[in-house]
Order: sequence, then structure tokens, then C-alpha cells
Amino acid sequence: MIRLLAKLYQIEDSVRQSAPKIRRATRAQQSKTIFEQLKQYVESEHSRNAPSSLYGKALSYASKELPLIERYLEDGQIELDNNLIENAIRPFALGKKNWLFSEAEIGTESSAVIYTVLRTAVANGLNPHQYLSETFERLPCCTTVEDYEALLPIPKVH
Repeated sequence: MIRLLAKLYQIEDSVRQSAPKIRRATRAQQSKTIFEQLKQYVESEHSRNAPSSLYGKALSYASKELPLIERYLEDGQIELDNNLIENAIRPFALGKKNWLFSEAEIGTESSAVIYTVLRTAVANGLNPHQYLSETFERLPCCTTVEDYEALLPIPKVH
């Protein structure tokens, strides 16, 4: 299983900076067969191991998740894993102990929204301070859903 995963990651490393179209084509040519082998291996192991064992539980989890992960083969914009996002939110995850005793649930929900928006801005190459300044200036003028959506820190698709 480790060798199969290593092959998938090796392919991903080779196309990481490529356009989504190229990533998708490469995955179709190289990764799809390996991914099928991985699924077969998991199912084979799953049927031969006790579901209550730690290994059995891990195989059950993998068996349920692999069909969802497989979607990355069809879309060159999707990553094989969520490591980029996990690394982006790590500073907040490390600080969560500080927010454990927040007095109001709405405050923690608001914080989560703000952190998400800021991390999305950074992920899209925006300066968070400049983005927030411009957003706060334009926010009072918003009257429609489209006005609010235009403020989101994501690339506009035309």
C-alpha cells in the first residue's frame, strides 16, 4: 500500500506546477491504474482482517474514503490530499486552546468565518490587510447578493 501511495505522490510531484488540463491527462494516463490497484489492495486486505482490529478499522476507513478521494483523478484542480489547507490552518489549530473558553458561541463562529476568509485571501495571493481595508470600504455599499459575492477573496470565473 505504501509503495502504491508513493507512486501516486511521485506522479503528483511531477505535475504539481502544471495546468489543470495537463494534471488531469497525466492522472488519466498514469495514476488511474495505480489508484485502482490501491483500491483492490484495500478491499483484499479488508476482507482478510478482523474489522475490530486497528488495521481492520483503518482499512474500513480507507474503503469508505477512497471513492471520495478518487474524484481528484477527474479534476486537475483537485489535490490528492488536503495538506495545503491543513498547513494553512495549522496556526489557528495550534491557537484553538486559547479560544476554548470563548464566552459566546457567535463569537467563535464569527472568528471561524474571518479566519477562513483571510486564509482564502492569502491562498489567492492577496495581501490580507489590503484586502480587508478595501472590503470594509466597499461593504456599506453592498445591496445585492452579487455585491457581497464580488467582495469574496476568490478568483472571478468568467
